[in-house]
Formats: sequence, structure tokens, C-alpha cells
Amino acid sequence: NAGFQRMSREHLGIALALGIPITIVVTKIDIAPKNVYEENLTMLGKLLRSPAVRRPPVLVKGEEDVQNTLDRLSIDKACPIFPISSVTGEGLDLLRLFVQKLRPRCFESGLFREPSQPTEFHIDSVYVVTGVGFVVSGLMRSGRVLPNQTLLLGPDKTGQFKPVLVRTIHYKRVQTDAVESGHNASFSLRLLKAKDTLKKSSFRKGMVLVDPVMNPKATMFFKAEVVILHHTTTIRRGYQAYLHCGMIRQAAVVHHMAQDLLRTGDKSIVTFRFMYFAEFLAPGSTVLLREGTKGLGRVVECLYDGPPEEA
Repeated sequence: NAGFQRMSREHLGIALALGIPITIVVTKIDIAPKNVYEENLTMLGKLLRSPAVRRPPVLVKGEEDVQNTLDRLSIDKACPIFPISSVTGEGLDLLRLFVQKLRPRCFESGLFREPSQPTEFHIDSVYVVTGVGFVVSGLMRSGRVLPNQTLLLGPDKTGQFKPVLVRTIHYKRVQTDAVESGHNASFSLRLLKAKDTLKKSSFRKGMVLVDPVMNPKATMFFKAEVVILHHTTTIRRGYQAYLHCGMIRQAAVVHHMAQDLLRTGDKSIVTFRFMYFAEFLAPGSTVLLREGTKGLGRVVECLYDGPPEEA
């Protein structure tokens, strides 16, 4: 009934900018008048065919349409539209079939590396389990982890990494002997240095477990190529934005820009400085800006030694 809302348009823009395949589900078709339903489908078709989107819409009516869209979805040549009703059940079988046949994009997306690469595990949550100790959960971005493996935990509030031992591993709530890139897992940890102590306050979102061979470093400054999707005024040096980069959530200040001012729709190379803690970053990571400013970008360089003098 309500049509394509403003928030949906923002989500569509972010998905296009991030290169994520798009699928649209039109819900509550049982209560939508026929003329309103057809108007909404026509509007969606025009939007998806527009030069900004360029995703030919495919209204899925049968199993042949499902297979056809799956083949074209992977190369961004189609956007399937599923009209469904949770009351009558219309269209739900086709949507389930589509989800079941979707091919994983684990390594195609660029977010994950092969299991043969050094381990990189991004921490999302931490728990204190009675009789076990500290347990961290998160996402394996690369490598493979086995019980009794030594990894580096960090960066802490001083930007340092500490060696820890992985005691046990859980995957899908079941204890297992190994996890690898693409898995969401939990590890029970123990510090290797007796003088160090683990507290729940020692953990925060954005910390990682990495293989010692990576020789990890934390950085306060980094350069990113940023596109401003929406901002009410202008952005200049000294502006503070709230950044999301993987599991990292932290405010950062604009230290330097390639141009004097940025407005909605502008694109520029921006040097950011984290306001509180150094973080573990890698070139190529996606950065999202929110809290007043909507924008996204990609890390192009980590400035471990601080910004250059001209910045």
C-alpha cells in the first residue's frame, strides 16, 4: 500500500554503492487494491531501469523465473521482484526456493580470504562463562583456527596486541575441532603471559585475533575515498563523523581533505583520525558514515606513522 519508502531508497543506494546484488520483496499484496499494486510495480520498474540503478526488473511468477534470475543476479543483470502475502501464502514458495538456491558469495564479495591465508578473526561480542572464562564471538575473515593455537589479541586501548591461547572452539553452538574463513564462531581464550589479566572492559567491538606472522599494527590515522550520500550543510576540516568499518564503531575527525568543502554527492580523498583508540584496519575495507551524515567509502591507506606534514 505505502509504496517505496524513503528509507528503502537509502538502502537501495547503499546496496548499489557497495556492489551488493538486489532483490525486492513486495509484501501484503492481499490487502493492496489492484490499481495501487500495479502502480507500485510500475514505479519500481521505472526506478530499477533508471540510469542510476540499471537493474532490469523481473517479476517472479514461477520456478522458471527463479532459475533465470539466479543466473542473471550474479552478474548484476537482473533484479527479481517477489510479490508475497503472509496471510494467503501467495509467493512464499517461490521466495523460499530462491533463497535455497542462492549461491554463496563468501569469496566473491571480497570480504573474506582463503583458509590458507593467515588468520584474521573480528570480534563482535564477549561473554564471561562460569567455569570457562572469557569467550569471544565474531567472524572469521581469513585463515583457519584450531584448538591450542596461539593468536594475537588487540588492539587494546594503548594500541598493543597480546598473545592468547585458543582453548576451545564453538561453531553453530556446537564444539568443533576447527573453523575457517567465512564462519561465525566463538573462542574460549586464555592469556599466555601470567602478568597480564583479562577483564570484560579489556574487550571492545573492533578488536581482532590475528596470526602472529601478520605482525599487526594499529593506526590512528587513515585515508579513505569517501562519497557523501546526504549531508544538510557542508563538511570541512575538523568535522566529526561516526564511522562503521566492519566491527569497528568509533567517532573520527576529518584531519585533511583533498578539497576545501564537501557537500551531498561530492567525492574526495579524506584523512581521518580516530578520536579515542587506534584500530586495526586494512586497505580496501569499506567505511560507512552515519549519525547526521550519510556516506560511504573505502580505505586506501593506513598512516601508521601519522599524517604527512602537508596534511
